[in-house]
Amino acid sequence: MSNNLEKAKQAIATAPQITTIYDFFEKQKDLIKNALPKTITPDRMVSLFTMLVKSSPEIMNCSQVSLIAAVIQTIQLGFLPIPSTGHVYYVPFANRKKDGTIVKEVQFILGYKGMIDLINRSRDAAVLCAECVYENDYFEYSLGLNPVLIHRPTKENRGQIIGVYAIGKNKVVDEKIFVYLTRDEIEKVRAASKSGNAEYSPWVKWYEEMAKKTAIKRLAKLLPLSIDIQKQLATDETIKTEIAPDMTIVKDETNWNSEEEQSSFTSEKQTTQTNVIEVTPRSTITEKQENAIKELAKKRYAEKWQVEILNRIGSEFGVETLNMLTDKQAEILIKELQKENENNN
Repeated sequence: MSNNLEKAKQAIATAPQITTIYDFFEKQKDLIKNALPKTITPDRMVSLFTMLVKSSPEIMNCSQVSLIAAVIQTIQLGFLPIPSTGHVYYVPFANRKKDGTIVKEVQFILGYKGMIDLINRSRDAAVLCAECVYENDYFEYSLGLNPVLIHRPTKENRGQIIGVYAIGKNKVVDEKIFVYLTRDEIEKVRAASKSGNAEYSPWVKWYEEMAKKTAIKRLAKLLPLSIDIQKQLATDETIKTEIAPDMTIVKDETNWNSEEEQSSFTSEKQTTQTNVIEVTPRSTITEKQENAIKELAKKRYAEKWQVEILNRIGSEFGVETLNMLTDKQAEILIKELQKENENNN
């Protein structure tokens, strides 16, 4: 990790006013290392962080500690900091401090897939499914002693979302339960989230997924969940400004200030260079390396090589595509594939 840090510092020597994330890692490396699971090294943390910033550059102007805390919180929950997976999201948030100043910080938001994964780790409960209902679907439900839910999605134009439901199971009593929310109820939940209409809010980018999450969150209140899982679910929509081995016990610093402040924050131009997180480009995979990996993967995995190699680089290096690998990671993968192919001959 020290080599990466030294290269980063040399690369920004002409811009001393910019504080780099690598400086932050260096200063807090012991604290960060203690907060990470044993399976995640500080180098892997840097790699995951770099990938996140490439996919979500809007968070680069947020405070460093809130961003690092959000990523560590993600990793401690057992997820990768990749918003496109639907497990977690990161939203720039205008947070009002006690002295009245507004600080740009990262708000950690659980996605619906993240909530499902956390609940399904319980031995006593499970989420079976969550679905949105559209105006042209056939949908019927009733409550009471014998609740009924019937949903037949149309194969034609489904129209607009009119509601959402989630089905779960209480394993203790072997009982299936469900909750249903109308579109109006979904919108009330969205309105309660001050970042609901923000430019980078998951409500704007992934409305259907957030509607499902809303139903799952309501369902979770009816399920027998352990204290640990409840604490993990409670990390949703939080801002942390401390780093700890257990991020669930760190105080939420979110100040639910006025919608006007959020609106002005999300619409303002990001012009200041103060406390900008600068991610120094690393040496990326070469075309020669990429072609070599493809040929070796075809030999190793045959027809399924594309799926297998993507799964492999995701689990080994925390990246989604080959072109996101560094040259060193590519070299490691090439050597591994060469050895595996030799052993198979």
